[in-house]
Formats: sequence, C-alpha cells, structure tokens
Amino acid sequence: MDSIKAFKYTSIIILVFLLAINSYLFFSNHQSQETNQAFATERKELKRENTKLKHNEQYISNTAREQFYRKLEEQAETFVYLVFVQKVDDYQTRKSEAQNMMSEELVERFFYSDMYNQTEVQTDVISSDYYIENVEMNQTEVEIIIELEHEIHYVETNIKDQSHTFIRVTFERENDDWKATNIQDIL
Repeated sequence: MDSIKAFKYTSIIILVFLLAINSYLFFSNHQSQETNQAFATERKELKRENTKLKHNEQYISNTAREQFYRKLEEQAETFVYLVFVQKVDDYQTRKSEAQNMMSEELVERFFYSDMYNQTEVQTDVISSDYYIENVEMNQTEVEIIIELEHEIHYVETNIKDQSHTFIRVTFERENDDWKATNIQDIL
C-alpha cells in the first residue's frame, strides 16, 4: 500500500510540475506571438515606407547630389556644344554664351577670330559621353572626361571627316555655376 500511495503522490507531483511547465510555456508562447505580431506589423510598415521612398526617388525628385551632378553634366554639354558645333549663322551667339561659361583663355582659344572659317567649315557632335569624377559637395574644381565623336564638314569641297576623341575639361565653381577653365586632349 505504501508503494501505491508513494506512486500516487509522485504522480500528483509530476502532474503538478508538468502543469506548471505547460502553463509557463503557454504564457511565454502567447507573449512571443504578441512580439512576433508587433515585429510583423513594424516590418509591413517599413516595407510600405521603403516602397514609397523608392517611388519618390524614381518619380518625384532628385537628391541634392543628383542635381549637383546633373548641373555639372549640363555645363559640360553646353561646353561641348559651344566648342565643337560650328554653323555659319550662330558664331556670335555661341561666342557670347562662351564668355559666360568659359575662362578668357578658352574663349580666346576657341573664338579667336570673328571671320576665320565661318563659311568654310561646319562641325557637329555625333555622340558624347561624360565621365564625372567623384565630387564632394563643397569642392571648387572638377575634372570631367568627355568622349565624343565629332564630324567636320568642309563646305567648299563637300568632304566630311570624323574624329573620335577624349578630352579632359576642368571646371571651377563660380557662385553657383561652373566655368570651364582648361581643356586637354587625352591620347
């Protein structure tokens, strides 16, 4: 009999112990589910915000850095147009634009005579690519490498010639604009 009573008491103690462990696991699992739900909700909100930011980045506005690079690229495109596109009618217009965006030295180099070759040669840019160095926002001097394919048309002989070249143009910041100060051919 004593062994039966001992078995009953041992069984009751084990059952109470298992009931206590089961209760503990049930409540900790319930708290874990609440934590998981909180994480899942936060994750959904972050995904939604990330999607919204990607949409804004793609469709709404450029970052300040992108605007900075875009302005540099526009200045480089204008420089290429002024220097490498020559038509009979627009010499004076290009020269006055060049005075606003180039150093005096470069203006004299590319627009040295009001009469030279204006009716004999026409030039145009077929294609151009711009490679801008990594620039800090407060940097005052930038070098841009420009790859361009350039066409020269000799009007009197009706001969066309093409050249493919790389040039390095140095731009310096003046107020909020960039001014071309130097140009080098890259071999």
